[in-house]
Amino acid sequence: MSQIGIHLSDNPNGCKGFSGDVQTFSNPRVYALYADIRNPVTLPDLVQWTLDSLMYSLEKEMERNYPARHKQILKVHGSYETYFDTLAQQYSGVDYMALRRVDHMDSEFMQFILKDLGFDGVRYLNRYELRLICPHIPDGWMKLLTEYAATKNPKSTWRSTLVFQGVDDYATIKAHMKVQKSDKDGILGGRLAGRYQISDEVIREELREFARKYPEAIVMPDSYSYIAIDAKQLYSAVGDGRMTNEVNIAYSRGVGDVKALTTEQLQLCCQAGQALLRQEPDVSAGHSRVSASQVRGA
Repeated sequence: MSQIGIHLSDNPNGCKGFSGDVQTFSNPRVYALYADIRNPVTLPDLVQWTLDSLMYSLEKEMERNYPARHKQILKVHGSYETYFDTLAQQYSGVDYMALRRVDHMDSEFMQFILKDLGFDGVRYLNRYELRLICPHIPDGWMKLLTEYAATKNPKSTWRSTLVFQGVDDYATIKAHMKVQKSDKDGILGGRLAGRYQISDEVIREELREFARKYPEAIVMPDSYSYIAIDAKQLYSAVGDGRMTNEVNIAYSRGVGDVKALTTEQLQLCCQAGQALLRQEPDVSAGHSRVSASQVRGA
């Protein structure tokens, strides 16, 4: 696992570039999964998930949506820096600064932090891989968008003769997604990621408006990317006995000698996944069961 855990999406086409050749999107290895993530924390897209950025974004999220736990942390520890220090000592026997210097992207420590807060995963609006939210843009748009991005003069007559006004709107949303606030340093000087000028809520509303204006495009404004922090949260959603998916799931769950597994053992992953699939999804209460996620980079 890297970048906290295993990143998942509900858009198989967008995942192809992360599970095969990233240049040509060829030879993809995309698996239909059931992700048993019941209590994810919602965070901004941190791009590279570092300890400092995670600490900063967790503090903001806890203050906004988990006020009781936030107050408890401040009452007991005085600050999130001290709280992370305490967790670092429990995790490795050294303080946060020492741990951070060794590995500023220690995935296991980040998982340890999330579990201490009661979370079993992360969900976020993916701002940099827009194909996961807009899985289909009409033919010709991407070529025009590339030309549009290369246009240096905003008053160019070419801009006023765009074949699709949608290209302009699409480019605007892409630009809005990436506008960061002024630089802010973490504890050891690294730039904190995820400090966006335009909130996720506003971006999603822009995507909804885009979908209304351009029904020929396939847009998923309410889509999330998820991060599972334990491979045992993943189950095959195929269930038809196909070996490739079952073997890969078994392997990702820590089964060392896949060749030695019997067919019956391989089917256990599938059976567990099917049992969970029979449960009704409950997203309104803050519990997310992603019934057909697609793993990227597995």
